[in-house]
Formats: sequence, structure tokens, C-alpha cells
Amino acid sequence: MKKMNRNTALGIAAFIAIIAIALPPVSISIAQGQAGTTLSASVNASAIYLIEYVWDIYKEANATEVYLSSSNPTADVEYTVTATKTVNTSYYIEGYVTVKNGGGRSTENLAITIDVYAEPPWTNLIIDDYPVDTSLKPILGPGETYSYYYKVLLTGFESYNDFKVDANVTITNHSGSLGEPKGPSPDATTSKTVVVNGYDAVSVTDSNGRFWTTSESATWTYTMTFEYNPLLGNMYTHDNTATISETGQSSSVTITIYQEILQQNIEIGGIVFRDSDFNGAYGGGDVVISGVTVNLYWYDDETGEWSLVATAYSGDDGAYSFSVGEEGLYKVVVVPPEPSACCDVVINTTPIEYEFYATFEGSPFNDNDFGFVQLEQLTGARSKGYWSWSQYNRKTGQWLTRVTMDDVNYINGELNTSFSSPKELADYLTSPVYGDMSKALMQQLIATLLNLKYGYISGESVVYYNGEFLTINDITSYAKTALTNGNRCEQEYWKDLLNAINNNYVYIVCW
Repeated sequence: MKKMNRNTALGIAAFIAIIAIALPPVSISIAQGQAGTTLSASVNASAIYLIEYVWDIYKEANATEVYLSSSNPTADVEYTVTATKTVNTSYYIEGYVTVKNGGGRSTENLAITIDVYAEPPWTNLIIDDYPVDTSLKPILGPGETYSYYYKVLLTGFESYNDFKVDANVTITNHSGSLGEPKGPSPDATTSKTVVVNGYDAVSVTDSNGRFWTTSESATWTYTMTFEYNPLLGNMYTHDNTATISETGQSSSVTITIYQEILQQNIEIGGIVFRDSDFNGAYGGGDVVISGVTVNLYWYDDETGEWSLVATAYSGDDGAYSFSVGEEGLYKVVVVPPEPSACCDVVINTTPIEYEFYATFEGSPFNDNDFGFVQLEQLTGARSKGYWSWSQYNRKTGQWLTRVTMDDVNYINGELNTSFSSPKELADYLTSPVYGDMSKALMQQLIATLLNLKYGYISGESVVYYNGEFLTINDITSYAKTALTNGNRCEQEYWKDLLNAINNNYVYIVCW
């Protein structure tokens, strides 16, 4: 290749410069727009006629303070409850215009307007060029899609039911129309939908014991009477609220009640009784006990010790009482009564002391009852060994026994056994058990049944054993059940109890 000389090169450069000066400048945007982009779009629409029921509630009273005394024992307060209903309506079309950039360039100057037509054949234009906000996504990049929300009020057009929405989507860099607004215009039709929010009717509940229902704004008035009650103290409050059940809205009024308390005492007391049914509570067939000593103690916070305040005695009605004028921590302690001449010991079925914090608001404290049962040791029962006695008569060559054939038949009938003679029954009572708990229980049960048969003990006697009260009839019944269906532990329990009965080791209730 020949090398260009310097003069020739300078001539060509000068020629190019002249051409550049002669041509007009080329626009950068037009140069970029030579390859524009394309759009596709869709629109949806819903015509909503919205009805909203809004409720408010307000409660007031003609007084917020009440003054009571023994000479002015009652006061009336008038309450007023108002429920207000507001109906709000609005008519609008809403939806989304979904735009997709199907080309290879970002959009320029994206704009969307909405036209709304009413009633077919859609010649009645009622909204023209309503602008849609595109600020959340003003530019769509290549391949991007975005849905733009719109809402157009239809105020003044409530008589129309059917609508068509035209969405006019434009950009200024659409292929084939660079620099001019151009784009798709999708449309959609819709019909009126009525939407109701809230409650057309409501119910109102008042904590003072009132109830109303209404479908319109309403006001109710009622009167409440406050009565003098020294037990409630010098001052207390009465809070009351009216509530709309459906919405939970409420309004409250607080009344402060002041009372003139000239003198106030705290009443403390209870009943001392013989617990006939052994349940630890006074009532039913229980019998009161008079002349029982009850002491009242007060706890001194400064010394940390209990101080005896007073002593009382149960009266002919079994009641005892104390009256104190100071709040504080108290306890009542009973001195158990002495057993009567025919009894040996007294036990309590309730606590023998009650501790409580006594206040004027909580007075009276009259439920501190004391229940007792008198017991005596069982006597007269014969042991298993007693019933097992037998002796050989050398003169007759026969065995003498304490049990008779009638006893054998009685035991066989009670326990479904098959003893054939008094000697066999007596021998069974002395035969070793070798750990056979069922046999040990059977031996004691036979002895108890024979004691009952001969009247040495009474089946109606109530035995106090292991913290429980049971008649001897009940005990034998439970023992029979354990004999056939109980486990070893149950059989041992009833065996030990029957052994204690047969050997007079138990206490029974004495009246």
C-alpha cells in the first residue's frame, strides 16, 4: 500500500471539516428513538356504590358525686345514653391499568388517562381524560409490567348502573411515532355493585342492667338509686358503661359516693356445732353446741406478736360474735369442748382457728364455724381368737366350740363359703395364713360378722379411722368387695381395720 503524503492528508481533513460545518446538528433523543419501544395494556373496573353505617355512643349522668348519710339514705342519679347513627355514601369506579413494555427501550413520558361512558351503547361520555397517577412507576424498563391504580368518583351519576372505562396509555417513544404521544387504549365494562360496611341496627348493653336495640339515632334515660351502706366505707365509686355490642364502642360514667360514717365496727363470728354428717360444714342435721370458748387475737405489726383482744362463748344457738372498731389481721381460735361423760375424746372436723384480714368494706366476717365430733373407744367386740376356741371332750369324744352350727350357716350365707361344721370354722380362724392376704381378711371378716350377729357391736356404730367416718356395716360391705375384687393393698387395709374393730382398738362416734 502506498503511503499518503502529508499534503494530501491535510486536504482531506479540511474537506471533512467543511462538510461538518455545513450540516445541521443531529438530536440525541431522535438518534436514540430511532429504535423505539412498544406497549400492551389491559384495564379492569368495578363500579362501587358504598354505604357506610357509622355509630357513636355517649353516656352521661346528671351528677358525678353523691352524698349519703343515715339521715339522707338515698339519692337518685339520672343516666342518659345516646347512640348516634351516621350514613355515608359514595359512588366510584376503581381498578387497575396494567401496562407492559414489550420493547427493548425504557418508556418516555408515560401517561394514562381514563374516560368513562355510561349506559350502552356507550355514547354518553361522563368522565373525560381523568389522569391516572403514574408517579409510583413513571418509567417501565424493557420487559417490565406494572399495574396502576385508579379511582374515579361518580358523584352526580348515581342514577347510572352500567359503565365502560377506556384507558388511554401513551408514551413519546413508541415505535413508528417517535416524539408523539402514542399507545394502546384498552377498555372494560362493569355494573354497579352495592357494598355495605357497618351495622344498620345495633344493640346497646348498659352495665347498670339495661338493654336496648335501635336502627336509628336514639337516646335513652333511666334513674338509678344509691342507698346508704356503712359497710362500703366513707367513699367508694360506681363505674358503669354503655357498650354497642356489635362494634365494641363504649362510653363510661363514674359516680363517686361519699358517706357519713359516724361509727363503724367489724363484725366477726360463727357457729360452734356437732358435725352430725362429718362433712366439716354447718347445716343439715348438725346440732349447735353452747358454752364453747372462742378467743379473738389481733396481730401487732410493730411487735410481730399476736395479742388477745376478747373472749366469747357460744350461745344457745351455737353462735359467738365479736365487734371490733379497727381494721387489721385477726384470728379466732376455739377451745375444744370437753367430752361428755359417756365419751372419751373430742375431735374437730373444721380448722380450730381462722386467720383473716378484716376491713370495714369486707365486714361482716361471720363464717368462722367450728365443727366437732365426740368419740368413745369401742368396747365389747370379741377377737378372732375368741371365736376360734375349741376343746376336746374326752367323755363324749367330741369337740366343744364357741361357734354353733347356726353360726356356720350364717357365715356360709354371708360369705358364700362352705364350712361344714363348727370345728372346721373354728380351726379356719386359727390356721396360719402364710402371707395369704385374702385368707387373713376372711378370718377378720368372720370374727366381725359373728360380733354383729351376737350384738357385741352395732352395725350402725360410726368408726373414726384414718381420718374417715364409716359405719361398721359399711366397713364389712367394703371388706366383702375387697375379698373378691380387691388387690392385696386394699385387702390389707380392710383386714387391719376389721382387726382393730375386733380387738376394740378403734373409736366410734358417741352422741
